[in-house]
Amino acid sequence: MNVREHALLLKGLRGFSEEEVLERSVDNLLFFLYAPSVGSGWQADRAKLKRFGLGDEPVNWGDLHCVGVEKFADGGFLVTIEEASPGACPKLCQWVASWLGKWGWTDIRVETEW
Repeated sequence: MNVREHALLLKGLRGFSEEEVLERSVDNLLFFLYAPSVGSGWQADRAKLKRFGLGDEPVNWGDLHCVGVEKFADGGFLVTIEEASPGACPKLCQWVASWLGKWGWTDIRVETEW
């Protein structure tokens, strides 16, 4: 059972839509890019950003999150991440889409917006 299949099982048990499950999965991925901070609670983990090649894109790391998931009739999804420059964060979009693909969501498009 992959992450998507497990999430869909929980969806049925807890009443979440697949879009809600996917949105939570995206937010969990984004949260992985942060580290605890004494002063602010959480801050972008510069070492992780460097390792994944994400540190040079125009992103507001103070409030990065998924704001929506749209499911298309063909079964694909559009994921929208807010607080990143539209069209200027291809590495972030690819990183998220790649992980979602590994977890079982295979037809994913990721876009960013301010």
